[in-house]
Amino acid sequence: MIFKFKKICQNLENQKLIILPTDTVFGVIGKYDDKLVNQKIYDLKKRDHSKKLPVAVNSIAMAQKFFKVNDNALKLMKRYWPGELTIICGDTALRWVKNNLLNKIIARVGPLYLTSANLSGKPPFINKAEAKKTFRDKVACYVGGTINNGISSTIINSYDLKIIRQGNLVIKEVDKNVK
Repeated sequence: MIFKFKKICQNLENQKLIILPTDTVFGVIGKYDDKLVNQKIYDLKKRDHSKKLPVAVNSIAMAQKFFKVNDNALKLMKRYWPGELTIICGDTALRWVKNNLLNKIIARVGPLYLTSANLSGKPPFINKAEAKKTFRDKVACYVGGTINNGISSTIINSYDLKIIRQGNLVIKEVDKNVK
């Protein structure tokens, strides 16, 4: 596993994409704040540029260091992270995934773009073989493993507390949870 970890980090530093399991579905990762990597992900997924790419962090402290986190977002992070919740803070969707390998990679490389491994508008892949069959050599490394349930994360806007996408994590009475 040490060799694979080093290889993954080197590929990310060299502007390559990786597919690996998260705690929900298989995801595509690439180095955050790199325009070439950003474009590669949009091209790979055939994703509409109006849909910004989510960013994975490995702690609340990292989220606060790199992004503007409002009070509602901080309360949601403290209650539900790490886990199956993506929180929109301004124009960035942030996620702290409950996955040891991914969190170690982020500790080494920094924040990462993280989006589901699929063609835009299609169901996310739930195993390495599906992703490899579709994306082939457009991705530097495919990491195998298991996922919890195959359901994408819940997405919430931290400003108006509106649920944007309902995932496996159900947040009832959002206002009471954060106020």
